[in-house]
Amino acid sequence: MKGSVLGFDRDRDNGLIQGADGEQYEFRQAEWIADNGIRTNMEVEFMPVAGEARQICSAREPVSSLGQEAAPIKRSPLAIITLICGILSLGGGLVFQIVAIVCGHMARSEIRKSNGTLRGDGMAITGLIMGYIGVSVALVTVVVVVVTMVFGT
Repeated sequence: MKGSVLGFDRDRDNGLIQGADGEQYEFRQAEWIADNGIRTNMEVEFMPVAGEARQICSAREPVSSLGQEAAPIKRSPLAIITLICGILSLGGGLVFQIVAIVCGHMARSEIRKSNGTLRGDGMAITGLIMGYIGVSVALVTVVVVVVTMVFGT
């Protein structure tokens, strides 16, 4: 069935779709087949099951309430910086590790607050992991060097 998203609360993980039959159907984000960002007024297709929307996907590009094309979904620049610095942090360099970790957390927050208009959470997570791995390797290296210096070979 076709319908339109009336709203979605990310914190509570629930939303409402107005079906073509005039009925309203509740949904959770897990019911989306493809994650192309849930937006109000987005036209969707779904399977109605006992008052709930299941197997939801975008029917077409979202249209704003004024009938103009909605803004395209962009990748977060902070997520891109996080990924690049995360990769560079594996080669060493405390600066890259710190930038990857700080920007990664900022990017994830920015993406969550964007209501689906920004993507890049996977890049941010990957960069964060690499940044933390870089810091961990650096700390282990320092411990090994200190222990070797204190106790000799």
